[in-house]
Amino acid sequence: MSTTIPSGPRTSRGHRHAEAFCLMWYACQSCGHTEQFWNSRDGVTPFSTACPSCGKPDLFHVNFSRDKYAPKHVPHVGQRVWVSMTKDHAQAFAKKRFEALKAHRRVEPSEEESIYQAVFESIYRDGHEPNMVVTGYSWSQS
Repeated sequence: MSTTIPSGPRTSRGHRHAEAFCLMWYACQSCGHTEQFWNSRDGVTPFSTACPSCGKPDLFHVNFSRDKYAPKHVPHVGQRVWVSMTKDHAQAFAKKRFEALKAHRRVEPSEEESIYQAVFESIYRDGHEPNMVVTGYSWSQS
């Protein structure tokens, strides 16, 4: 499996995606929380995510015109950063999603391996899918 960027049209900066290496503003439609994320990669970013203040999935990328190209940005402690999905993270996310499917009896025992693999691939996608990390904090699978 390769994690290279697919070939195709490039932006004026030579990237595949307009949001590559940009600082981007996100705002919560529920509580008003705002923060600036950094996209550390030449890849797409989610339009929304969970808000750290109220927990609702209402933190949306806003004001696209304010996105600032910053390829040499050094994130501050606590800043959220979009990174490429790793196999370890994808496996942990897939395990949780798969266990939820099993808990709701949506998995036949004879199909467990193929369903787990499909869930994993939908999350990992050869490392092209985004994952969010918080600078200065380590990630634990527990």
